[in-house]
Amino acid sequence: MLIPLVFAICAIPFALAQQGRFKQKARQFQKAADQSLPLRSPASVLTPDLSAWTIVAPYPAGAVEAPCVGSDGAFAYSAAGYVGGPSSATYKYNPVANTWTPLAPVPAALSATRGVYAPNTNSFYIFGGRDRINVLNTTYIYNIGTNTWSAGAPMPAGHYFPGVVYYPGDGKIYIIGGFNTSLAEDTETYEYDPVANTWNTSRAPIPVGMGGAGASIVGQYIYLAGHYGTGTGSTDHYRYDIVGNTWASMAAVPVPIYVPGAAAIGAQIYIFGGGNPLIGPSARMQARIGASIRVPATSYTSTYIYNTVTNTWTTGSNTNVAHSFTAGTAIGNGLLVVGGYNGSSDTNVVEMATSTPTATPTPTATPCASVGSWTEKAPYPIAVSGHSVVSQGGNVYSFGGIVNNMAIVNAYKYSPVTNTWMPIAPLPAARGWFTATSDGTYIYLLGGVDQIFNTTATLWRYDPVSNTYDTSLPSYTIPTYFHASAYQNGKIYRIAGAAIGSDFHVEVYDIATNSWSMAANYPFANHNLMAVALGSYIYAGGGNASPDKTYRYDPSTDTWDDAAIADLPEGRSSAASGAYNGRWLLAGGDVNFVISNSVIAWDPSTNTWTNLPNMIQARDLLAGATAGVSEPGAFYAVAGSSASGTGTNDNQQYIETPCGTPTPTPTPTPTATSTATPTATATATPRIIPTPRPRPTPAPRP
Repeated sequence: MLIPLVFAICAIPFALAQQGRFKQKARQFQKAADQSLPLRSPASVLTPDLSAWTIVAPYPAGAVEAPCVGSDGAFAYSAAGYVGGPSSATYKYNPVANTWTPLAPVPAALSATRGVYAPNTNSFYIFGGRDRINVLNTTYIYNIGTNTWSAGAPMPAGHYFPGVVYYPGDGKIYIIGGFNTSLAEDTETYEYDPVANTWNTSRAPIPVGMGGAGASIVGQYIYLAGHYGTGTGSTDHYRYDIVGNTWASMAAVPVPIYVPGAAAIGAQIYIFGGGNPLIGPSARMQARIGASIRVPATSYTSTYIYNTVTNTWTTGSNTNVAHSFTAGTAIGNGLLVVGGYNGSSDTNVVEMATSTPTATPTPTATPCASVGSWTEKAPYPIAVSGHSVVSQGGNVYSFGGIVNNMAIVNAYKYSPVTNTWMPIAPLPAARGWFTATSDGTYIYLLGGVDQIFNTTATLWRYDPVSNTYDTSLPSYTIPTYFHASAYQNGKIYRIAGAAIGSDFHVEVYDIATNSWSMAANYPFANHNLMAVALGSYIYAGGGNASPDKTYRYDPSTDTWDDAAIADLPEGRSSAASGAYNGRWLLAGGDVNFVISNSVIAWDPSTNTWTNLPNMIQARDLLAGATAGVSEPGAFYAVAGSSASGTGTNDNQQYIETPCGTPTPTPTPTPTATSTATPTATATATPRIIPTPRPRPTPAPRP
């Protein structure tokens, strides 16, 4: 158990005129110390091995078909589904305690719907589905922090059994395919902005209509596996490039499959359960429509694993019972499948399996890279370094910093649309060398130094709507500056930093309970490090101590993993850091303790670092954020310190455009009706009674 340590932190008075000598000595000391640390193995790609499936606590609503299931990385959320009829029941599953907790019900009873968790609003979203009669276009939003539901902007058209995923690279949710109001499989690709509550219908459609596909996301790619087809199930498998806005046909699913559970862990995609309607293209229209919303003739216990790097399928362990018309999700390194039809009846059986990562050499092939470039935009109103920058609502916000050897209170908002900066309410007190992070509604400002360079532990909350600050939030335990911070799943993480020397503690602020707690320590004392939240994890690395080391933090297990992310190509600290196009982007900073304009990005789908175009100006003690109202958005590196050690006011913008036109997507060949029995690993449970029944379905460094 972690025991919080309370330190009597003294003020840190020092003459700024001596900082240059202090920095140089500190860098020399850290560089010498880092040379004695053990080195990590070369970059790797995670190849998870799947454990046996284990039956866990049953679904509390009883036997259920096709509930709506998603995860915030620590818990699973399940809502709606068919429980003797469309249901509004909502539950949270705790995999550690193996318990289900009832939550506020959905405002309407639904079935045949799909949903996903969005970390930028800490909410669970449900899109479309059916009531007893109609195909719906509803959007329902469950706020995890307040345990309340609200209605979002309706979908552009009603759909049931669509594919739904969240892309952390742009903070958008993608709703793809499904059955439309004409009860036909659709090709539409919708993009939903959970922050702005708006829809974009301009995305490229799927080459074929796909309803009831297994939908997953790895990096910037969405994968749709299997679908209803002509009533026989389908082996179709398509990949959507979010950045390039293009579709490509991938290796076929081993068996025709419909409404399986689907999830991604690392670079692997898991398709588990599902079924095969076996209606046949010659069946009457009414029969084929009915087969899309009722139990299939064949139910699977199979698990298929797709390697996104090699474009190949393998088989995993079978579930204990068959799960067709089901749903599932990943919780950290675990897979969860909830209910479904077992071949003779609906079931309340819930099962879990665990993916155990093993390292394999990184493949030499590299994906098509987007083309990026830097431009100077409207300069920052003042020359500054050591400030904090964050994006929200398509705009960039910058607070405080160091000007003329003194912390300041100035704050500004930048609009990418008008390319202008405007002043906002000044900070409650001067701050420098601190961090900012956003939960999608508010901006949180953590610690730093005050005007006389006392180290602080304050937590302030800025409301962009009212342009006001709330200073009543509790402070954290250990005052720090030059720390890193990140927002994940309703919580804010303060990671390491400079206190009396360097600090290794990680403190967690729970927004819902308005309280701080200690998490697992960072692997060593460090400051001037960078961090980012991507998917269900937080990634941190660089800094003045061991500046090439990187780590992944898993909130669901409270552990830091050294092998989950490749080390930095070169030691780096005090860089602008942020998520951009599904990757971790680091711009400028000190590279091997020399101020730099180099830019690199880490791609979680390949676990590799790539060099990007250099910044126009070399900067350290700068800050960055991704913002914009159009795709793919832009990364902004704002102000910072020049090589001479003085603050600057340049505002450098990085934008990527899709790479060269990919090979045209081949015209899909209709999947032939399968007469073969699925392989032994895809154990099929035949439907015993075929009676049809209608179913609605970063801070810088010293």
